Amino acid sequence: MKETFRKLPDEKRLFILNTAAELFARNGYHEAAIAEICKKSGISNGALYKYFHNKEALFLAVIDHGIDLVRALFHQFETHTPVIDTLEGILNVVKDMAREQGFIISIYLDLCTCALNRFAEQKSVILERISKDFLTELLASAASRGEIPRSLDIRSAAYLIDNLIILYSYSFVSTHYQKRLLVFMGEPSDVSEEKKIAFMLRAISNILGMNENPVRGACL
Repeated sequence: MKETFRKLPDEKRLFILNTAAELFARNGYHEAAIAEICKKSGISNGALYKYFHNKEALFLAVIDHGIDLVRALFHQFETHTPVIDTLEGILNVVKDMAREQGFIISIYLDLCTCALNRFAEQKSVILERISKDFLTELLASAASRGEIPRSLDIRSAAYLIDNLIILYSYSFVSTHYQKRLLVFMGEPSDVSEEKKIAFMLRAISNILGMNENPVRGACL
């Protein structure tokens, strides 16, 4: 990303990034065309190359935009609050984000493929540390209060919870992950998001050894 792009008004900068993200998500990195991105962004090809050195630089900027969204998601929550209530809030924000900006999640899913390994090498550690740090602090705080067992392996539990959050987000952009969730829920057809979230909260309660504490929405 060049300094000329950073100096653009926020609205225009975000419009270009969101447009590029949508086309990268729809067509994949290799098939997404700079000409189409420029056309839908309302800028010329020449202008785009004043903002970015090449297509790869644009894609990395889109990933950084997604990282900023993930960071903002977790910054809405405190780490000293009740675990299940906090995770329920996070899952609901994920639901809203997926509905409004699902293309960012699609790019995140693509980042898991071998075709984009070179981008994962640069960005995955930065991205994953956001949720790792938050969940580790959340669980450590809960353990210190006696809300969850002090003997709990916090790193392992944080990893499992993070994977549930990721897989839930994928269910909004991938038919496979939607069907996968429903299979494990034992549901023959789609159900409400509230019921899916309740299912995951029950799973998290079990992971954390909180079986004696009923999960809100468990009977949905």
